[in-house]
Amino acid sequence: MVLAAFSGNDSVDIRLPRSQEDLLRLIGFLHLDHGMPDKAVVVFEALLAIAPEDLKLRLSLACALLKTGAAAKALETLDRLPDAETANQTTVELPSLFHLLRSRALVQQGRMPGAARSMRHFLRMRRAEKTADW
Repeated sequence: MVLAAFSGNDSVDIRLPRSQEDLLRLIGFLHLDHGMPDKAVVVFEALLAIAPEDLKLRLSLACALLKTGAAAKALETLDRLPDAETANQTTVELPSLFHLLRSRALVQQGRMPGAARSMRHFLRMRRAEKTADW
């Protein structure tokens, strides 16, 4: 991971060693697992500032946001994923977890028809994953 630090008109790339990146991810997951989703949000947002294209980080951030009750921010985070705008119409290459998190966020907002649609996508993808394992 590379973080650009700015000083005046110059920018300097700060490289984060893979071991430190992995440690920060672990800290985020530990916060999430031990009932401190607000701290997990801070860690995942910092990591996403360094690697905005990281799908797993974005999903982790959405999960942490949902646990803090920030459904609108979770949806906004999910909608920044590639192909997220078409995810409700067709099954795209997003993981099934995307649809589960989206469904939970929509339920928190009381948007039941959209939540049901996302849950159907999730269940359809999970069934396909299970039959592929056979």
